[in-house]
Amino acid sequence: MSDERGPWYLFTGLVIGLITGVLWGWYIAPVRYTDTEPATLNEASKDEYRTLIALSYLYNVDAARSQSRLALLNDSDPANTLAALAQRANAGGRPPNEIQALSQLALVAAGPPAGIPTAVPLTVFPTLTTPPSSTPTPVPEEPATSTPAPTETVPLPTTTPAASETRPPTRTPTQTPSPFPTATPIPTAGSPYILESRLLSCPNSGTTPKLVVQTFNKAGNGVPGVEIILTWQNVEEHIFTGLKPELGFGYADFLMNPGTIYTLRLADGSQLITDITPEQCTTDTGQQAWGTLALTFIQP
Repeated sequence: MSDERGPWYLFTGLVIGLITGVLWGWYIAPVRYTDTEPATLNEASKDEYRTLIALSYLYNVDAARSQSRLALLNDSDPANTLAALAQRANAGGRPPNEIQALSQLALVAAGPPAGIPTAVPLTVFPTLTTPPSSTPTPVPEEPATSTPAPTETVPLPTTTPAASETRPPTRTPTQTPSPFPTATPIPTAGSPYILESRLLSCPNSGTTPKLVVQTFNKAGNGVPGVEIILTWQNVEEHIFTGLKPELGFGYADFLMNPGTIYTLRLADGSQLITDITPEQCTTDTGQQAWGTLALTFIQP
């Protein structure tokens, strides 16, 4: 008896098995990854991981630990990746501390200069307690050995201290120096920034007035993550330094509107800068253009 079904039943079974396997692997029992390496995460999860590292660095200021965590992502250029993430966070209206943390972590990823502090663990040692002043225990006097006369009893005289006699001073216990070293506190934020210079430059192609703000610490290094508050006509805008690391970690810029007067201050309590307004200037070619106003702040 010959089989007239031909090879089509094999092909049909293969298709049915393939569809069943796909449905089983994708919907019924999909593969779930647990305890995987950060480098295998998708881009959204990697961005979340970078943000968590940045917030942790903002809290403990531990550059070495943050760099080791970032290395697990295997990014080819972690500094620019973090700076781009900070820009997206700023455009998306994320919390200011998140934007500040990402921009500061970008500086750490690029290799922090000597001015970036490293967290020092705060060691708590037991407090040396001074024992309370103790009163000396009186020593009982030995009973008198003399025998009174048989005819009368001689009372013992009461001893009265002389007027010139003074009580010896109470000895105060001397505190022994602790053998433990003094705990070093975690470094705190520096002094508020002060305005060092205010310069107007005239670019050859200045079609829009620009405000440039740069912040430096006392070592001369650009400081990212500094929050800048601009106000005008009942409007308030917050920008941050370090979102354009290719121009400097302490760099930030803002496009101004002609005819508008702005006020500026840094969120750390620095002085208020008023009367910021776009100005026109003459280029090298003799044409009128909008100038770029540069404000430079330093931390004393």
